[in-house]
Amino acid sequence: MTLFYSGSQLGNAFGGLLAIAILELDGRFGLEGWRWLFLVEGVVTVGLALVFAFILLNSPEGVKSLSEIERAWIKYNYEEDQGQGDDRAEMTAWQGLKLAIQNPKTWLLLATLYCIFVSAGVTNFFPPVVATLGYSRTITFVLTAPPFILCCLTMLINGFHSDHKEERCFHIVGPLCVTLVANIITVSTLNVAARYTAMMLRPASFYAGTTVLLSWITGTLNQPIAKRASAIALIISVCNTPNVWTPYL
Repeated sequence: MTLFYSGSQLGNAFGGLLAIAILELDGRFGLEGWRWLFLVEGVVTVGLALVFAFILLNSPEGVKSLSEIERAWIKYNYEEDQGQGDDRAEMTAWQGLKLAIQNPKTWLLLATLYCIFVSAGVTNFFPPVVATLGYSRTITFVLTAPPFILCCLTMLINGFHSDHKEERCFHIVGPLCVTLVANIITVSTLNVAARYTAMMLRPASFYAGTTVLLSWITGTLNQPIAKRASAIALIISVCNTPNVWTPYL
């Protein structure tokens, strides 16, 4: 999970640097810089999503580059980890959703992740937050890169250490306590060095704890597959709703 999300954070780090170059197109063909930013990054993202939708497979059985023995070995290890075989043909998506809604674990994990996501709404508008330090637009975008590079490293260290120790709770609570302190520092002082230090810690601590929680969620919600997929989809979709209203806080 941390490896998966570390790619996203590297994108955030270098996305700001890319934005500097794209915004220089301001005025070309009658388009403002921010429109160029949406066009370039949006077209690439949507285009790749459409391509990968046809490339990514649902199960190892469809990987033609693997031999029959290799596919069987991967399937066996997957079922060993999950404690149950692939029974997707025995249950419809609606039946899985019904079981997910009836499972108390779904709502407990949803409430936990929702509360965490509320505290992270500011990370989605990180450049405007950094802009409050008073630097130019170019310097602001440059300053957005180091926090996400630190975030990537922190996620990997915390995630691998959590797996090594086979412990989840303290690897979630610990980083989130750092997030709390970073938020307090950000809003309680005008000192540039202190505020930027807090901005460095905020994404790193938030994502370090959240990725461990996400792996905990996927490991806690058991089979059947339709139920597990529905529960995870429900949790992620609901927990992204704070992105709508937290920017107004």
